Amino acid sequence: FLYFIGVKNDDMMRGRSAVAWWTLAVLVACVAGASYDALCDEMVSYAKLAAQAHNAGNTAEVDTFTAKVRAAYKAAAKLDRQHPQAHLNYATYLMNRNDFEPALKLFKKVLKLIGNDMRARGQVMSSIRRSEYGLLSMKRDAAYDHGKGDLYEALALAEQQAAVSPEPHRTNHDIATMQAMLCEYDVKACDAAGMKFRAASTSSMQHFTNFKSHELQQRGDQRGFLQCSHSRMFTGSWAASRLVDTVTLWKPETTESDEWRRRAGGVYLHTFNALTQIIGRDGFVTVPEESGDCSVFSPASDDYPNAADNLMPNSPNAAPRPGAPVHTVPVVSLVQFAGSSFYHWLGEAVPRLVSAMDHLSLSAAGRIRFLVPRLTNKTRFVAATFDLLLPDASRYELVEYVPGTKVRRQLSFVAWDRQPCPPAVTKPEDAARADSPRVCHALAHPHALGRARAAVRKAIAAGPWGRVKNRLGSPPPVFSG
Repeated sequence: FLYFIGVKNDDMMRGRSAVAWWTLAVLVACVAGASYDALCDEMVSYAKLAAQAHNAGNTAEVDTFTAKVRAAYKAAAKLDRQHPQAHLNYATYLMNRNDFEPALKLFKKVLKLIGNDMRARGQVMSSIRRSEYGLLSMKRDAAYDHGKGDLYEALALAEQQAAVSPEPHRTNHDIATMQAMLCEYDVKACDAAGMKFRAASTSSMQHFTNFKSHELQQRGDQRGFLQCSHSRMFTGSWAASRLVDTVTLWKPETTESDEWRRRAGGVYLHTFNALTQIIGRDGFVTVPEESGDCSVFSPASDDYPNAADNLMPNSPNAAPRPGAPVHTVPVVSLVQFAGSSFYHWLGEAVPRLVSAMDHLSLSAAGRIRFLVPRLTNKTRFVAATFDLLLPDASRYELVEYVPGTKVRRQLSFVAWDRQPCPPAVTKPEDAARADSPRVCHALAHPHALGRARAAVRKAIAAGPWGRVKNRLGSPPPVFSG
C-alpha cells in the first residue's frame, strides 16, 4: 500500500505526496507497533489468567487461556518475526508451565535476535539455564520414580543438573542423598555422599552469609540480630564462645581393644547464651558471635540435614513467619528434621527428651518450656509423649515452634557426637589392623535410643492407658516396643 502511493503520484505532486507518504508510513508503523505491543500485553494477561485457573484447579480454563496466549503469540510473530519480545513472552510462558523443550528453542532464537545487549543476553541465558535444569529435573523424576526406579540414571541426570543449577547447594544435597541410598551396595558411594553433603552445607552457609551481609548493608544496620561477616556450621561435636554450658549426659566406657568406641563421643545437653534465633523447619540454631561471625548449630549429629532448606532466604522453609515469638525465658528445643513425623519423633526427638529429663528436672527452677512441632491432629503423639513420660503437667509447658523464633535468655537442646564406624573385619585376627576412615552417621545415638525405648516401655507398663489424659482430647497413639 505504501509502495502504491509512492509510485502513483506525478512529478508535480511529488513533494506533497512524499510528505503524505512519510506521514502514512509513520502512522502505519505506529499502528503496527501498537498492535504488536497490544498482542504482547494480551499474552501476559492471558498467561496470568491461566496461572490463576491452574491454581484453582480449573483445567478447562487453563486450556482456554493457553490457546489465547498461543493465538496472540502467533499474531504478534506474524507482524514482526524479528522483534524478540513476543518470542520472549511465549518462551517464558512455556517455561513456567514446564514445556521446557519448545521454551529452549525460543529462548535460543531470542538470544540471536537481541544482539549485543549484554544485560538482556544475561537474562535470557539465565532462562535457558533454568529451562535446561527443569528439563533435566523432569527426566530425573521419571528415572527416580519415588525411589523405585533407576537410581544410577537419576544420579547421572542430577550430576548434569549441577552444571546448570541456579542453586548448586540443593543439587549437591540431592546427589548426596542418592549416593547415600546406593552406599548400601557400593562403599565408594558412602565417601562420595559425605563429600557432597559437606559441599552442600558449605555452599549454603556462604549464601546465607552473603545474604545477611547484603541485608545489613541495605538496612544500614551494622548491629543486626544476625550480623554475619563469616559463618560456620556445627554438627555433632560443638565448640563455640556462646555455649555457656555443656553437660555430659552419657559417655561410653572404653577399653584399649575398643579404640573405635573411645573415639565415639556421647550424649550432651548444650545451653546457649542470650540472643539465639531458631530458623528453618528443622530448627537450626543461629548465634551471633562477638567477633561478627554467625555460628549455626544443627540438631543432627551428621552432615545430612539440608542446610539450603533451612538457611536460604528464598526457601519457604527458612522464611520466618509473621509474628515469630520472642522468648525471654529458658527454652529446651526438640525441633529437628521431620520432627512432626511419628517415626522421626519417636526415634530421634524422644531420645533427646529422655536423655535430658533427669538433668532438667533437677536443675530447672520453675516450669520447663519445651519447643515442639505444631500441635495438630496429625501430631497428637507429641502431647501424648509428654502425658506418658511426664505425667505431672505442672512441671512443663509445650511451646509450638514457629520459624524465626528468638530466645533472649537461654536455649538448650540435646545432641550427640558423630560416631566412627566399628572396624570392618571378617576374621578376628584382622581386628588389630582393620579400621575404617569413614564416619558412621546415626540419627540417634544407640545409647539414647535404647534409653528412650526402655523409658517408653516402663511408662506403658506402669498403668492402664485410661489413666493417661491426652490434652488434645483424643486417645493417645500406641507406642510400639
